[in-house]
Amino acid sequence: MTGVWVAGDTITAARMNEKETLSDTNTNITSATKYSGMKVYPTDAGALNADTFYVRNNANDNYKTFLYTNQNNYLTESAEQTLVTHTYTTSLSATQFNTRQYDFFTLGTTYKFVIFTGLEFKTDASNAITFLMGVDLVNADLPTLAASLNICVGKESPVLVGGITYRFNIVKCDLISLATNPVFGVWVNGNGGSQTALYFVSNVTASNVLKAETFTVATPQQNNTAWSGSSVHRGAFRVFYKGYS
Repeated sequence: MTGVWVAGDTITAARMNEKETLSDTNTNITSATKYSGMKVYPTDAGALNADTFYVRNNANDNYKTFLYTNQNNYLTESAEQTLVTHTYTTSLSATQFNTRQYDFFTLGTTYKFVIFTGLEFKTDASNAITFLMGVDLVNADLPTLAASLNICVGKESPVLVGGITYRFNIVKCDLISLATNPVFGVWVNGNGGSQTALYFVSNVTASNVLKAETFTVATPQQNNTAWSGSSVHRGAFRVFYKGYS
């Protein structure tokens, strides 16, 4: 029987769970019979977050989070997505601390909004320093204007020793509209001190992929330093995000 009311329908627990919002504990929500389009509102924390409105997906195998906006519309949150800007291919044999190394990407307009949930890069075996990663808005790929606006930054990494892949899971990020298909610049900066910050990059080279910036956890909201670099390796990063539509 579908979710549509039909002649002869009676009020039963199953029909009410299918047609109305089920507000209950995670335990009871988990044990309830599931239906495509079923709406649930957990009253406690568990497999689903408390005080969050969920709708069962069409495949009836998972819940989708619904966000309410002040325009009286609902936004659907996607599962976490992954974008690889370039693959890791080589170690950059140059001193690159106190310098942001960038790569650039767009996400299209499939979603109305996006928020970044993680940033990842790979260190070289000779590293023994800390790093920051972030995401800026830039005017083009490759940028032609100096100004870049920071929209996301990760928590400073621990000291990274050896060639490892490191993901910044703790990030502070703005919710960004994708209406104009903006260009994003993801970057990494190393706190070199007396060390040489070597990290894996792509074999794709370009100009305007570097910005000189003294390493600081107080990342400036806007950076107007001129772009630099000629035939410099573009960074190789992974960007994690959720889309809203």
